[in-house]
Amino acid sequence: MALTAASSAMALTIDEVASRDFDGDGQIERGPEADALEGALDQMSAFQQVRFLNDFIEEGKASVPVTEFDDENLYYERLDAECKVKKRFFLQDSISSISLLNPRLFTPSKDGAKFSLTDNRESRTTTWETSGALAWLPQSIKKCLGTGERVAPRGVSLTGYAIAPVLRFDGNGTSGEDDESTLQFGLLTQFQYFGGRTFSLQELSVTPYFQTDFEGRAKIYGLLASWKPYNFKPFGNFGERLNGLRTPVTKPNTDWTLVVNAEFQTVKKAGLSGLTEGEEKGWIGFETGVGYFAPKFGKHGTRFAADLTHDHDILNDVSATSYSLSATTFLADLNEDARPSLQLLYEKGRDKTLEDVDSLTMTLRFAF
Repeated sequence: MALTAASSAMALTIDEVASRDFDGDGQIERGPEADALEGALDQMSAFQQVRFLNDFIEEGKASVPVTEFDDENLYYERLDAECKVKKRFFLQDSISSISLLNPRLFTPSKDGAKFSLTDNRESRTTTWETSGALAWLPQSIKKCLGTGERVAPRGVSLTGYAIAPVLRFDGNGTSGEDDESTLQFGLLTQFQYFGGRTFSLQELSVTPYFQTDFEGRAKIYGLLASWKPYNFKPFGNFGERLNGLRTPVTKPNTDWTLVVNAEFQTVKKAGLSGLTEGEEKGWIGFETGVGYFAPKFGKHGTRFAADLTHDHDILNDVSATSYSLSATTFLADLNEDARPSLQLLYEKGRDKTLEDVDSLTMTLRFAF
């Protein structure tokens, strides 16, 4: 069989593949269906061509799931190409939301840094709230290991790593008062693994940091680690993706969120951190949730979400659990590098400061 080389920009969409599934059972079966797909071989990407030849020709399978050809979501060449994007600055709501190696990967439940400012002319006070994380990535310490490869590796493979200084900020209060705040200076080291039976991609991040407050009184040392798995294939009837791949969104879709975090802290001086001098914290926890994106709700679409965050301090045997419901209306196209959004958020539970939370807020967020 003669095989025409496909350019990296050429690929069949999953709908075009599914149009060859004549009986609609989610499988491309040997016979008329496989013959029809073979007729579009020169329109496939290199990944899809190899998948077709390996499954039907070399392995002689009787059928192959349509999702195995889902080049829109699971496409190694695209991930490799985007790893080479020379993006230097990242702004997100937390350190664990930043993807240094692939800017187009993002956790759907994370909507960017938060900023708000209210001026009360009657009381002559200013109320403010802000939180987020900013990273700067020198290109000299970013390495894409899959450069030039056109075919996805077999099994789990390390496909990149990067190191970036990072700044995390979090605080709220009223002018003239000493309010709790967080200012962390850290070094984010991130590894990206492609492939495997369970996940399409995995990111492992480790960040040692020094923490103070907005007035420089606190002195805290810590280490943050996070693990984010990605799956770009549909989970049957349970949604389209785990943690998301940022691609053009033109139709409603459901996504799932899962991030596992671990954090150790030792407090030398408490300052305005809200912590206690001399204490140590050893948090292990996770963030999980489900979201639904409605592209026609608002000019650029709206994401409705329900999320759960749980952390347990193994050194002090205390837990923090919170729930949230949110509606995030995007003020720019999701495919743009800069994503402003307006979010209505309801939170209830206990945060890691062990304070009870029961709040409804409207906030402007910004991510890039």
